[in-house]
Amino acid sequence: MKLLVPNFRLLVSSILVLGLIYIIFPEVQAAGIPYPAPGGIPGASLSSGGNPVGAVTAFAVLLQRVADGAAALAAAVAILFMVLNGARLTFAFGNTEALGKAKKGLIWASAGLVVIIFAYVITKSVIALTYSGADGSAVIGTGNLAETTTTPGEIDPVNGTFEVGDDGVTYLATGNRTLNFYQQGAQREFMIHVPAGLDATSLHPAVLVLHGNGGSASSVASQTGMSDVADTQKFIAVYPEVKNRQWNDGRSNTASPIDDVAYINTIITILENDWKIDRNKVFVVGISDGGMLTQRLACEAAADFLGFASVAANLPQNLQSVCNPNDDVNMVLFSGTDDPVMPYDGGEVSGIPDLDLVAGGIVLSYSDTTDFWSAKNQCGDAILTDVPDSTVDATTVEKLTYDACAQGRLEAFKITGGGHTWPGSSGNSSLLGNTTIDINATTEIIDFFKANGL
Repeated sequence: MKLLVPNFRLLVSSILVLGLIYIIFPEVQAAGIPYPAPGGIPGASLSSGGNPVGAVTAFAVLLQRVADGAAALAAAVAILFMVLNGARLTFAFGNTEALGKAKKGLIWASAGLVVIIFAYVITKSVIALTYSGADGSAVIGTGNLAETTTTPGEIDPVNGTFEVGDDGVTYLATGNRTLNFYQQGAQREFMIHVPAGLDATSLHPAVLVLHGNGGSASSVASQTGMSDVADTQKFIAVYPEVKNRQWNDGRSNTASPIDDVAYINTIITILENDWKIDRNKVFVVGISDGGMLTQRLACEAAADFLGFASVAANLPQNLQSVCNPNDDVNMVLFSGTDDPVMPYDGGEVSGIPDLDLVAGGIVLSYSDTTDFWSAKNQCGDAILTDVPDSTVDATTVEKLTYDACAQGRLEAFKITGGGHTWPGSSGNSSLLGNTTIDINATTEIIDFFKANGL
């Protein structure tokens, strides 16, 4: 009986250690199935560089999987031996030889487990340090590769971000590119458009454009015409993308462990490191749930942006009580009174199955949304301006310009008769409603951004 008590404690301890290993090693939880991305390298970049960057990333992914898988297997074996020798101790009544062997086996198994944990931690640390970015974050990016040189007109074969013109000046490589990086164990993607003539030795503004539910980077680029404006105004147009789901925009029905605010922040960091954007001149605009995410960014990351524009999107009710911007918010809003998706008077967001638009989540009304941002910005009265009416689009537009805001600026456009559309884009839709041509949202947004530092 005396032997049973300590041995029972030992058995319980072994079970507890097994549970600890289950928590520490994610591969054990996944039954040995490796993650699709390196969990220890959440920002691993696959961006723009071509094969060298991809090779570095693939090798880091391999190292991560080997480390996780080997540690999980070795830990499982050590735990098994601990449990088996614990059981042998329990039943080795009066057998001195068997008792000695069981104790020795338990000691070796415990020591092995300690070594496994120590080796795992060291290995993961070495991998993270080896493939970390200049800021110390775990990022596999072009900054970790040796610098290369180019001949005039040739795009750098490693990072793909520079080209030397016939005039001998180094420019950012022009055109459209799709960039990738790993975050939260998954590959994320975004598209950029770089105008011609951006000097690679200078910093440049950036405008991020967030598509709506069911949209994509390419579709919102076409819808807004932002790349064409970027060419004339000389800023980098950026099109983040979410695949197979809605943005985590602050509504209860879109809440998920996937942090889209962090995703946007990572994009900005990549652009700052590799594409010469000016971190102090970043703007964001979104439509529909992209517009709601834009307002969430204003709530949670106001200091990272000089301006915000939200089209066909009211403030999610869930954000109302927790929205505490850490800086001034320069915001311009657009809302249609006949929007079939985003309720002008507030309430539940509607869905359109034929367009794969998903319903759900409660939003404030347009009036309450503008009042909310007016209160946050400590604005005075709003000045109402009637926009000249084209008479052919079944809409009229009123512009509100808020006076004397203590923190930031605020403008709002009420589109009477307008639907769930981008003002100034082409054509009406029987499902989405009227598109006003009295204003062009892209023009109004860029003018607003230019007044705030673009």
